[in-house]
Amino acid sequence: NNTNSLVKYPDWRHGDVWIRKADGSDGGRMESGYEVNATAEVVAVPSAGYRVKRWYNTTDDLSISNENTVIMDVNKVAMDEFELIV
Repeated sequence: NNTNSLVKYPDWRHGDVWIRKADGSDGGRMESGYEVNATAEVVAVPSAGYRVKRWYNTTDDLSISNENTVIMDVNKVAMDEFELIV
């Protein structure tokens, strides 16, 4: 049974990223056991005065939405970048 792991690596200076578990809670820094090609949900939580600038290793890296997905075809690191709202 092949499974993959997802690690979150947020722009800690300006917010966080959650790996959303099925119950809606934060999955912590790493979640394991994703079936090959399963979809994982990630949620950006920007600090006050910041917003998502871009994502890395997601299905839509150019998205500025706080929510995105990751296709777990291999082990992945989901990252985001925040920017100051001006």
